[in-house]
Formats: sequence, structure tokens, C-alpha cells
Amino acid sequence: MHAIRHVAAIACLMAIAQSASAQAVITQNSALAGNVTPGDAAGFPITITQPGSYKLMSNLVVPAGTGGIEIKSDNVTLDLNGFTIAGPTTCTRTTATMAVTCSTTTGGYSNVGVKLNATGGMATVRNGSVQGFMIGVFGDYGWLNVDNLSVKFNSYMGVALTMGGTLSNSRVQYNGSYGVNVTGSAINRVDVSYNGGFGIYGDRMSPVSDSTVSYNKGIGVRESTLKGVTLINNAGGNTYITYSLGGNYNSATSSSF
Repeated sequence: MHAIRHVAAIACLMAIAQSASAQAVITQNSALAGNVTPGDAAGFPITITQPGSYKLMSNLVVPAGTGGIEIKSDNVTLDLNGFTIAGPTTCTRTTATMAVTCSTTTGGYSNVGVKLNATGGMATVRNGSVQGFMIGVFGDYGWLNVDNLSVKFNSYMGVALTMGGTLSNSRVQYNGSYGVNVTGSAINRVDVSYNGGFGIYGDRMSPVSDSTVSYNKGIGVRESTLKGVTLINNAGGNTYITYSLGGNYNSATSSSF
């Protein structure tokens, strides 16, 4: 009898552990139905109000004037699972002038692909694409980790981390103005190219390492600490007030620094 109870207890604990580690699934249909988490209204943006892991199981097609997913909870992991969160904005680039022209975007700062809006909170978004908004990925309030994303064709900025975070293993391209705008955030193994303004607009507390910043219409990198960064043909100049830790290459001077 004791053995049976022991086995039953183990099974119960395993079930609890599996439930705790399970990922909540998000699809286009569940977005339109609402109640992805408590308080989430039908349609967009999807509002995540509870901690946990969330996983896309389809592309999300977001109408004009609104956002894709807004995270309002601490301790959230959002896995795009190779899918795309897409708004209606499109952008084109003129090679000769490096200008990026985007279609009109409505909704202002609510028109964001993925937004973290949780004061003091932390979240991770990874493994997919975000495109067609005013801002692709926005850490508005809270610490946001961005990994393995393609962020492009957004009318204003690709990635903005205003309260700290990390950006790694990603491509930020063909955005109308800033590619990346960060404060107190680390950038590592990122390709920031073909944007219509600054490549990376940072500060001294935002190190950039092992990355490529190329063919942006504005300055390549402004006010960041660089290590192992390759800067190629940024029309506004490759760097401005940057600090070197070595291993960088500047195409304008054909030299390392």
C-alpha cells in the first residue's frame, strides 16, 4: 500500500511539473477569440497578463492601427517558433540614396509588434520575425531580452530597449529610421543594415560586440562601446563618440581600432 501511495505521489508531482513547464499556445484564431490570458480582449493586441511561457503556432496577421502582442507581466517568455508577427506597413529602399520609404503607419506608439509594458518586469522574445509596424520590438517598461529575431520593414524603429535588456543573434534591417535604439542594453552578434537612419543609437552603457553595422543612411553606431564590430559604408559616418575595446574594423579608414 505504501509503495502504491509513493508511486501515486511521484506521478502527481510529475504532472504538476509538466503543467508548470507547459507552453501556452497562441494562434491567429486564439488572438481573434481573445482570453489568451485573463483580461485579454478579442482581437489585437494580444495582452499577456500572467507569467509563463507562450509559443506561436501560426503567423499573426495584425490589422492597421494596433499592435501585435503586449506583455504586461513579469517573467514571460514568448517563443515565436519560427513564425512571423506582421503588420500592414511595407518599406522600400533606394540603393543610390540609401533612403528607406515606408507606407503610412497609424496608431502611434500603440502600433508595435511586440511591446513589454511591465514596470520592473523582465521578458524574453525569440525565434521568429516581426515586421510591418511603427516599432518592431519595444521594451517600453521593463528589461527585455531579444534573441534570434528578424526585425524589418517597420516605419520608425526596428528594436527599442529604453529600460535595459539584450539584443542577440538577430537581424535588424530595412526599417524607416533607427535600426536599434537602446539605453543600458547589450548587443551581441547582430546584423544592423540597410536602415533609413542610425544603425545603432546607444550609450556608453550599451556595449556592442561581434556585430556588423552596414549601409545605414545615418551614423552606423552612436555612443556605444565596441568590441569586434565591423562597420561598412554607413552614409552618416561609421561611428560617433564610440569607445573601443579592440577588434573593430572601420571601412571608411580601412583600419582596425
